[in-house]
Amino acid sequence: MKPASLFLAAFFVVTACAYSCLAADLAADDQPLPRSGVDGFVFCTDPAKAPPVPIYQGICRKRQVGTLNCGEKVEVLSRHDDLLRIASPERPPRFVSASAISRQADKFVPFDDASGIEDKGAPDCAHPGPTFGTGGEVSRGSQPDRNVTPPHLIFGPPPPFSEQARKKKIQGVVTLSLTVTVDGAARDVKVVKGLGYGLDEKAVETVSGWKFKPALKDGEPIEKEISVQVDFHLY
Repeated sequence: MKPASLFLAAFFVVTACAYSCLAADLAADDQPLPRSGVDGFVFCTDPAKAPPVPIYQGICRKRQVGTLNCGEKVEVLSRHDDLLRIASPERPPRFVSASAISRQADKFVPFDDASGIEDKGAPDCAHPGPTFGTGGEVSRGSQPDRNVTPPHLIFGPPPPFSEQARKKKIQGVVTLSLTVTVDGAARDVKVVKGLGYGLDEKAVETVSGWKFKPALKDGEPIEKEISVQVDFHLY
Protein backbone atom coordinates (compact mmCIF):
# COMPACT_ATOMS: atom_id res chain seq x y z
CA MET A 1 0.00 0.00 0.00
CA LYS A 2 1.26 3.44 -0.91
CA PRO A 3 2.23 5.88 1.88
CA ALA A 4 -0.65 8.22 0.97
CA SER A 5 -3.13 5.36 1.25
CA LEU A 6 -1.69 4.34 4.61
CA PHE A 7 -2.05 7.94 5.88
CA LEU A 8 -5.69 8.18 4.75
CA ALA A 9 -6.54 4.83 6.37
CA ALA A 10 -4.96 5.89 9.66
CA PHE A 11 -6.77 9.26 9.50
CA PHE A 12 -10.16 7.60 9.08
CA VAL A 13 -9.48 5.16 11.93
CA VAL A 14 -8.48 7.98 14.31
CA THR A 15 -11.45 10.12 13.22
CA ALA A 16 -13.89 7.25 13.71
CA CYS A 17 -12.46 6.59 17.17
CA ALA A 18 -12.74 10.28 18.09
CA TYR A 19 -16.40 10.43 17.07
CA SER A 20 -17.24 7.18 18.86
CA CYS A 21 -15.49 8.39 22.03
CA LEU A 22 -17.31 11.73 21.83
CA ALA A 23 -20.64 9.95 21.42
CA ALA A 24 -19.88 7.78 24.45
CA ASP A 25 -19.03 10.86 26.51
CA LEU A 26 -22.26 12.58 25.49
CA ALA A 27 -24.26 9.49 26.30
CA ALA A 28 -22.60 9.33 29.71
CA ASP A 29 -23.48 12.97 30.33
CA ASP A 30 -27.13 12.15 29.68
CA GLN A 31 -27.13 9.48 32.37
CA PRO A 32 -28.46 10.55 35.81
CA LEU A 33 -25.84 11.01 38.51
CA PRO A 34 -25.79 8.30 41.17
CA ARG A 35 -27.92 9.14 44.20
CA SER A 36 -26.16 9.52 47.53
CA GLY A 37 -29.13 10.50 49.75
CA VAL A 38 -32.71 9.59 50.53
CA ASP A 39 -36.01 11.15 49.56
CA GLY A 40 -37.67 13.78 51.71
CA PHE A 41 -40.80 15.87 51.28
CA VAL A 42 -41.69 19.43 52.23
CA PHE A 43 -44.43 18.91 54.78
CA CYS A 44 -47.32 21.24 55.58
CA THR A 45 -50.68 20.80 57.23
CA ASP A 46 -52.54 23.23 54.97
CA PRO A 47 -51.13 23.49 51.41
CA ALA A 48 -53.36 26.46 50.59
CA LYS A 49 -51.91 28.60 53.37
CA ALA A 50 -48.41 27.21 53.84
CA PRO A 51 -45.62 29.74 53.11
CA PRO A 52 -42.58 28.58 51.12
CA VAL A 53 -39.66 27.06 53.02
CA PRO A 54 -36.37 28.98 52.67
CA ILE A 55 -33.29 27.35 51.15
CA TYR A 56 -29.92 28.63 52.37
CA GLN A 57 -26.60 28.75 50.58
CA GLY A 58 -24.51 27.95 53.64
CA ILE A 59 -24.89 26.07 56.87
CA CYS A 60 -25.11 29.29 58.92
CA ARG A 61 -28.15 30.56 56.99
CA LYS A 62 -26.74 33.99 56.25
CA ARG A 63 -27.96 34.02 52.65
CA GLN A 64 -31.26 32.69 51.34
CA VAL A 65 -31.00 31.47 47.75
CA GLY A 66 -34.46 30.08 47.07
CA THR A 67 -37.55 28.39 48.47
CA LEU A 68 -39.31 25.03 48.49
CA ASN A 69 -43.07 24.59 48.19
CA CYS A 70 -45.42 22.30 50.06
CA GLY A 71 -45.14 18.68 48.89
CA GLU A 72 -41.93 19.25 46.93
CA LYS A 73 -39.53 16.30 46.85
CA VAL A 74 -35.88 16.69 47.85
CA GLU A 75 -32.84 14.46 48.21
CA VAL A 76 -31.47 14.57 51.77
CA LEU A 77 -27.71 14.04 52.06
CA SER A 78 -26.93 14.63 55.74
CA ARG A 79 -28.11 16.19 59.00
CA HIS A 80 -26.49 19.04 60.89
CA ASP A 81 -28.42 19.31 64.16
CA ASP A 82 -31.65 21.12 63.11
CA LEU A 83 -30.56 21.51 59.46
CA LEU A 84 -30.66 19.13 56.51
CA ARG A 85 -28.17 19.26 53.66
CA ILE A 86 -30.02 18.61 50.40
CA ALA A 87 -28.87 17.95 46.86
CA SER A 88 -29.12 20.81 44.41
CA PRO A 89 -28.85 21.15 40.63
CA GLU A 90 -26.22 23.73 41.52
CA ARG A 91 -23.06 23.14 43.46
CA PRO A 92 -22.54 22.99 46.36
CA PRO A 93 -25.62 21.42 47.99
CA ARG A 94 -27.99 23.67 49.93
CA PHE A 95 -29.40 23.67 53.45
CA VAL A 96 -32.97 23.68 54.74
CA SER A 97 -34.67 23.44 58.13
CA ALA A 98 -35.07 19.85 59.30
CA SER A 99 -38.44 20.68 60.82
CA ALA A 100 -39.86 21.38 57.35
CA ILE A 101 -38.84 18.09 55.71
CA SER A 102 -40.58 14.76 56.31
CA ARG A 103 -39.50 11.24 55.44
CA GLN A 104 -43.06 10.56 54.25
CA ALA A 105 -45.27 12.70 52.04
CA ASP A 106 -48.59 11.99 53.77
CA LYS A 107 -47.55 12.48 57.40
CA PHE A 108 -44.66 14.09 59.24
CA VAL A 109 -41.86 11.66 60.03
CA PRO A 110 -38.69 13.52 61.09
CA PHE A 111 -35.17 12.84 59.88
CA ASP A 112 -34.03 11.69 63.33
CA ASP A 113 -31.57 9.04 64.44
CA ALA A 114 -33.85 6.32 63.05
CA SER A 115 -33.74 7.81 59.54
CA GLY A 116 -30.29 6.44 58.75
CA ILE A 117 -29.05 9.91 57.76
CA GLU A 118 -25.80 10.80 59.49
CA ASP A 119 -25.98 13.70 61.95
CA LYS A 120 -22.75 15.69 61.65
CA GLY A 121 -23.57 17.93 64.58
CA ALA A 122 -24.51 21.58 65.02
CA PRO A 123 -22.67 24.17 62.92
CA ASP A 124 -20.32 26.63 64.60
CA CYS A 125 -21.91 29.92 63.59
CA ALA A 126 -21.75 33.45 64.94
CA HIS A 127 -25.53 33.98 65.33
CA PRO A 128 -27.32 32.97 68.56
CA GLY A 129 -29.28 29.76 68.50
CA PRO A 130 -30.49 27.63 65.58
CA THR A 131 -33.29 28.88 63.35
CA PHE A 132 -36.10 26.68 62.14
CA GLY A 133 -36.93 27.99 58.67
CA THR A 134 -39.95 30.26 58.46
CA GLY A 135 -41.24 28.64 61.63
CA GLY A 136 -39.02 30.62 63.96
CA GLU A 137 -35.94 30.63 66.14
CA VAL A 138 -35.33 28.99 69.49
CA SER A 139 -33.22 31.15 71.76
CA ARG A 140 -31.01 29.08 74.02
CA GLY A 141 -29.45 32.03 75.84
CA SER A 142 -25.79 32.84 76.32
CA GLN A 143 -25.45 30.86 79.57
CA PRO A 144 -26.63 27.27 78.97
CA ASP A 145 -27.34 25.14 82.02
CA ARG A 146 -24.58 22.77 82.97
CA ASN A 147 -25.24 19.14 82.03
CA VAL A 148 -28.43 20.18 80.20
CA THR A 149 -29.01 19.50 76.51
CA PRO A 150 -31.57 22.04 75.21
CA PRO A 151 -34.75 20.99 73.38
CA HIS A 152 -34.60 20.36 69.64
CA LEU A 153 -37.48 21.07 67.31
CA ILE A 154 -38.51 18.00 65.30
CA PHE A 155 -41.90 19.14 63.95
CA GLY A 156 -42.44 22.85 63.39
CA PRO A 157 -44.72 23.83 60.50
CA PRO A 158 -44.59 27.55 59.74
CA PRO A 159 -47.54 29.69 60.81
CA PRO A 160 -50.08 30.97 58.28
CA PHE A 161 -50.66 34.68 57.81
CA SER A 162 -53.83 36.26 59.11
CA GLU A 163 -55.96 37.85 56.40
CA GLN A 164 -55.80 41.21 58.16
CA ALA A 165 -51.98 41.18 58.22
CA ARG A 166 -51.77 39.99 54.62
CA LYS A 167 -54.00 42.81 53.36
CA LYS A 168 -51.99 45.43 55.25
CA LYS A 169 -48.67 43.69 54.39
CA ILE A 170 -47.62 43.47 58.03
CA GLN A 171 -44.35 41.59 58.52
CA GLY A 172 -42.02 40.96 61.43
CA VAL A 173 -41.27 38.69 64.36
CA VAL A 174 -43.50 37.48 67.20
CA THR A 175 -41.55 36.43 70.31
CA LEU A 176 -43.11 33.71 72.44
CA SER A 177 -42.20 31.96 75.67
CA LEU A 178 -43.15 28.35 76.32
CA THR A 179 -42.30 25.24 78.29
CA VAL A 180 -41.19 22.09 76.50
CA THR A 181 -42.51 19.12 78.49
CA VAL A 182 -40.76 15.79 79.05
CA ASP A 183 -42.95 14.41 76.24
CA GLY A 184 -41.74 17.10 73.82
CA ALA A 185 -44.99 19.08 73.74
CA ALA A 186 -45.24 22.89 73.86
CA ARG A 187 -47.08 24.13 76.98
CA ASP A 188 -47.95 27.56 78.40
CA VAL A 189 -47.27 29.36 75.11
CA LYS A 190 -47.40 33.12 75.76
CA VAL A 191 -46.70 36.24 73.72
CA VAL A 192 -43.67 38.20 74.91
CA LYS A 193 -43.55 40.67 72.00
CA GLY A 194 -46.30 40.74 69.40
CA LEU A 195 -47.20 42.30 66.07
CA GLY A 196 -50.98 42.43 66.31
CA TYR A 197 -53.26 42.13 63.26
CA GLY A 198 -54.02 38.53 64.19
CA LEU A 199 -50.40 37.35 63.85
CA ASP A 200 -49.91 36.85 67.58
CA GLU A 201 -52.84 34.41 67.69
CA LYS A 202 -51.56 32.58 64.61
CA ALA A 203 -48.13 32.24 66.21
CA VAL A 204 -49.51 30.88 69.50
CA GLU A 205 -51.85 28.47 67.71
CA THR A 206 -49.09 27.11 65.46
CA VAL A 207 -46.35 26.83 68.08
CA SER A 208 -48.76 25.06 70.46
CA GLY A 209 -48.72 22.18 67.97
CA TRP A 210 -44.95 21.99 67.57
CA LYS A 211 -43.14 18.85 68.74
CA PHE A 212 -39.70 18.83 70.32
CA LYS A 213 -37.08 16.40 71.43
CA PRO A 214 -37.16 17.29 75.13
CA ALA A 215 -34.29 18.80 77.06
CA LEU A 216 -32.03 16.32 78.81
CA LYS A 217 -30.21 16.62 82.09
CA ASP A 218 -27.70 13.89 82.79
CA GLY A 219 -29.44 11.91 80.05
CA GLU A 220 -32.94 12.19 81.54
CA PRO A 221 -35.83 14.23 79.97
CA ILE A 222 -36.75 17.40 81.87
CA GLU A 223 -39.12 20.32 81.36
CA LYS A 224 -37.42 23.40 79.97
CA GLU A 225 -38.54 26.98 79.39
CA ILE A 226 -37.44 28.50 76.09
CA SER A 227 -38.25 31.50 73.93
CA VAL A 228 -39.27 31.20 70.29
CA GLN A 229 -39.17 33.83 67.59
CA VAL A 230 -41.80 33.25 64.90
CA ASP A 231 -40.90 35.01 61.68
CA PHE A 232 -43.73 36.34 59.46
CA HIS A 233 -42.60 37.40 55.99
CA LEU A 234 -44.44 37.79 52.72
CA TYR A 235 -42.42 36.24 49.87
